[in-house]
Amino acid sequence: MNPSFTGNLASAAAGQLSSLLMAELADTLHLHGIQGALFQSVGTTITGRLVDNIFHVALDIPHANGSAFTLFEGFSPDELFTSMGTAVGGVLGNALASLVIMPHNHEEAIGASLGSSVGAWLGTTFIPIPVLGTALGSFLGDILGDLVGSLFGGPAASTEGVLFDPATGGLMVTPPFQSNGGNAQYFFDIAHAQVDTVNGLLAFAGARIEPSHSNPVLGFTQNGTDYWLIPILTLADSGGIPASVSE
Repeated sequence: MNPSFTGNLASAAAGQLSSLLMAELADTLHLHGIQGALFQSVGTTITGRLVDNIFHVALDIPHANGSAFTLFEGFSPDELFTSMGTAVGGVLGNALASLVIMPHNHEEAIGASLGSSVGAWLGTTFIPIPVLGTALGSFLGDILGDLVGSLFGGPAASTEGVLFDPATGGLMVTPPFQSNGGNAQYFFDIAHAQVDTVNGLLAFAGARIEPSHSNPVLGFTQNGTDYWLIPILTLADSGGIPASVSE
């Protein structure tokens, strides 16, 4: 097998393994938000390089120029500072960009991720200032990628509804709708809680809603980062939902 291909495969495996280990460790230590991202990024950079070296040494895979790998290759002070600075700069740039603009759908999230990665590389290459160049490139790339991604997908959308159920005389939850990364699960939980409460009261009283006097409808709607509750309630009076007691 081609040593170059084997080496690339080993590097990819090392990166995935170290990323998984750091993610699990950050979760165990309850590190979330930017501190969790910094921990994972720096930890993945260090462990990824070490695991990559171990793979190459154990499998006797040389560099492209034929020289052998060493276990602590890439851990000199200059190399370590550069790699950690790049990792920290990427996280900081991405975090700052998220304060300016947030992806509203999968296309924007993908664009922001790709843009941040490309921008971090360009910033590191053309602005040779440790941390700052990478952070600036990541920040600008994230925003530009988000804007480009918005051209290919609409805003996240989801809906959920509560309607009168003629079969039971109570309320029921409509099937959820979601698109472009919208999540109707939040609405689903709220709607079911409301339906269970009203239906429980009706069952306790031995009553049912009279649709001739009342046709209660609740609509939950998401459009991007905007959320609405749209009550549509027809009542004979404002005293509540008319109900008849079952004899």
